[in-house]
Amino acid sequence: MKNTKENRRHKRNHLICYLPVFDKVHSQKLGYIIDVSLSGVMLISDSEIAKDKIFSFDIDVSNEMADEKKISFDAKCIWCKPDIKPDSYVSGFVIQPGFTAEQKIVGKLIEECSISQYGFIDD
Repeated sequence: MKNTKENRRHKRNHLICYLPVFDKVHSQKLGYIIDVSLSGVMLISDSEIAKDKIFSFDIDVSNEMADEKKISFDAKCIWCKPDIKPDSYVSGFVIQPGFTAEQKIVGKLIEECSISQYGFIDD
């Protein structure tokens, strides 16, 4: 069986800033995006996130991107585990179909906010 990295369709990009992610349905903060690709995101949060559940994300990008305010899409949590930081969890999400209109904005976010643009190496 292949590991998660081998299953990844798009390169993961580490961000220079953590972007807050809100669950649109329950109007609560889920956590912060720490990695992003065109097909998924990784969050860090204060609580465990339910695996196999689909969430409706609202991500405020107004501070990072002058011409965009927010990105909205549905994503399914495919794994969640304790982080090395006490009382924190990291979770992987796959973006659900129907996201094509927002992919351009996510691509721009990766371009503008990825650490690789500052000469750091992304894996």
